Amino acid sequence: MVRGILDVEVGNEKSGILRIVAVHLKSKYGEEEGEGSKRKGEAEALKDHLRSIVSMTPVPVILCG
Repeated sequence: MVRGILDVEVGNEKSGILRIVAVHLKSKYGEEEGEGSKRKGEAEALKDHLRSIVSMTPVPVILCG
């Protein structure tokens, strides 16, 4: 199963824009051999995504997971 990153911007004229990033990383519970690398890969992808967001825009970001 591929787990993606949900990245949306919400807002209105009064409050401005807010960016919400939601993820569901692979669980460590019941982890089979080799799945730790999958979780690590997902975390690395999230880190890269967040770094690109922060460098591109001054919009506040909320991370949900």
